[in-house]
Amino acid sequence: MSENAPITEVAKPKHAGGRPQKFTPAQIAEIQNDLYEYIVSNDDPTIVKFVANYYKYDVVDQYLHEHVEFAVLVKRAIKKQEAYLLDQNKNPAMAIFRLKQPQHGYSDRQDFNIQGNVNSTVTHTIDPKLAANFTEYLKNQTRNVIDQE
Repeated sequence: MSENAPITEVAKPKHAGGRPQKFTPAQIAEIQNDLYEYIVSNDDPTIVKFVANYYKYDVVDQYLHEHVEFAVLVKRAIKKQEAYLLDQNKNPAMAIFRLKQPQHGYSDRQDFNIQGNVNSTVTHTIDPKLAANFTEYLKNQTRNVIDQE
């Protein structure tokens, strides 16, 4: 076909294939609004609690984690939850446990990659005595908070 030839056919968009969307754009917008309101109104927002409280949508938490439409809101909920847990004084053991979940990225171990003549990985583990001292410190802090109430 030459450059000056008239276009006789209109290109039709190809069908994306796969299963149709579970929710309409209006339903997605409604879920986004409710999720935003839930995050703003709760100190410790979790996607699981949102799904449990808003069962009218018949949505599972995995759906919200996997779809781009909800990515910003899910990240906002995780960051707000992290801030809440870092300020947790009444139950620090629970906060430490929850901060070690994959979405927050905290860990008991540190990996170091030392590069020189030979590439090697050195894993640093926490000294059990240090861990016991820290545990005792947290218990004392918890007692102090409870005594102050």
